[in-house]
Amino acid sequence: ISFTGPDGAVVRPVEGGEWTINNAASELQLSLRFPQSLAKHDVSIAGGSELVLTARTYTQAELDQLNQAYYQAREATWQVGGALNEAQRRQGAAKKWNEATQRWEKRHAQENVWTAAKNQLKYWKLKNQQDQALRQRPDANVLSSRGALPGVVSKQPSTMTENDPTSQQQHDGNNPMGAPGRTSNTGDGIYIAQGGIVRLVDAKTGQPGPVMGTWSAQPITKSLYREKN
Repeated sequence: ISFTGPDGAVVRPVEGGEWTINNAASELQLSLRFPQSLAKHDVSIAGGSELVLTARTYTQAELDQLNQAYYQAREATWQVGGALNEAQRRQGAAKKWNEATQRWEKRHAQENVWTAAKNQLKYWKLKNQQDQALRQRPDANVLSSRGALPGVVSKQPSTMTENDPTSQQQHDGNNPMGAPGRTSNTGDGIYIAQGGIVRLVDAKTGQPGPVMGTWSAQPITKSLYREKN
């Protein structure tokens, strides 16, 4: 690790420790050891310290499932919302003149109050489900590119059937939140979400202590290697 301190450049060795990923490939944990002490501003790490880094991870298969759940919830909400808008339009339509009665009359029969209330409750329920599906679906801007990790093998590519004319994104190795209606190129590997947690291991208990900060990562690709060389 290297950075610029008050007295100039500071370089300290870092030793890689163990790493694990859970069976669902949704959480990555790794450790780093610092054989020498270092300090920058108000943060200091004693020599011999170990840091534990954890982060939320996603496979393309999981992202496809989250996308599909959101598109389905949104479509259901749109359908009920459209019916509510149509009912409102009918009730608010301009009156027509009845020659027989010589009176202005409503163009459509009065909607049943209980039916209207039931449809409104149904819309609120579906809208809540849509919002929940959206919260579970990560923003593509907070995900790394997909990188290979030993032991993480994706399932077969999945095809999403819902249409999403508003989406301009496509599935590929660097764009996990692609448009539905296209086949995703799953491949092997994972995406790492930004905002991973960094903790300092307690020297006495050997357990991770308070949060020290956050971390993010990008896979080392051939294109990056060529740029550096």
